[in-house]
Amino acid sequence: MDRDVHNLKLFIKSDSTPTNGKVPGWVCARLSKIFCRVRNKFNKKRAISNLLPFQQRLMDQLINDNNLLFPDTDKGLGPCAVTYNQYVQDVLRHLSNGDVYQRLTENEATQLANDLRSEIENDHNDAVKKINEFLHQLLARGHTRHSLTPLFIRAEANAAAYMARTPEEHGAILREKKSEGEKQLYFHLQYHPNDPKAHDIQELWTEYVSHPPGELPSAQMNDCWGYTCELDKLVVV
Repeated sequence: MDRDVHNLKLFIKSDSTPTNGKVPGWVCARLSKIFCRVRNKFNKKRAISNLLPFQQRLMDQLINDNNLLFPDTDKGLGPCAVTYNQYVQDVLRHLSNGDVYQRLTENEATQLANDLRSEIENDHNDAVKKINEFLHQLLARGHTRHSLTPLFIRAEANAAAYMARTPEEHGAILREKKSEGEKQLYFHLQYHPNDPKAHDIQELWTEYVSHPPGELPSAQMNDCWGYTCELDKLVVV
């Protein structure tokens, strides 16, 4: 099936949507250039549908029905269709089952997390056993010790650094990550084997938006209110 490659989705993590009059001209100009170049990267081919007419009509009805959700089924049986209201009711019924779930207060959850951390720290032998089991599972799947050893060493160092941090340090890291996320522009692209690679789009982003030749980098440009634009990274998702 053909896809509409002209419906490119570019967004940032923000609760506000500016009107056209509040978008700086340089933003519109640069985005127009990159959209044009990105579209040229797509190899759009007209495909012949193998669906019968009544099958195509059913497919169109499913696609255009905004009241339907298509979650994945268990055991890899493929997608299924369920109405939004039914899906919400089923989820709430499942989570409200007191025989399966127990509602915890914030203090109870914190205490359980601390108990689990202490258990992990104190039971070193059990941790080593679990790591060895995990290693042998990876080896059985064809991985080599040579390729896995650096990953395990790095994971151990990361875990040690994580456990050594204070709650205040964890909070500071989370705030920093949130701040960095607000400086990223997200390019949403559904996967297709014939689509351009992410690094090709990144090169276009650098050339036409973030660091165009002969112009200021986008991170040094101002918006309509005189504030510096802090967007400095494109994430292809």
